[in-house]
Amino acid sequence: APEVSSQALGPGDWLVRLEKAGHWPISWLEIHRARMPTKDEAALLEIPTSLPVLEIVRVGTSGGDGQPIEVTEYIVASDRVETVHILHRDESAQAPWPDDTETGR
Repeated sequence: APEVSSQALGPGDWLVRLEKAGHWPISWLEIHRARMPTKDEAALLEIPTSLPVLEIVRVGTSGGDGQPIEVTEYIVASDRVETVHILHRDESAQAPWPDDTETGR
């Protein structure tokens, strides 16, 4: 989508441009990995090489053809990050629940 390379009008505008170019809806996969920093990373982050970093790689996948369309990589000093995850049960796991006598439990 060549139009993505032009200046974005606002936050998330580049995503709208990708989706309008036929990649709607975009989905993402994130990979989080703790590791020791390289010397260059430690220098850029102004941390000692003995402090682990969190590497986050986000891969955006096109809803149009299922192919990757963007990759973003973050390297963050481990003492500057907190991750929060909200987990939900699948919609099929709704009340009313079967009576325990019906299931033999």
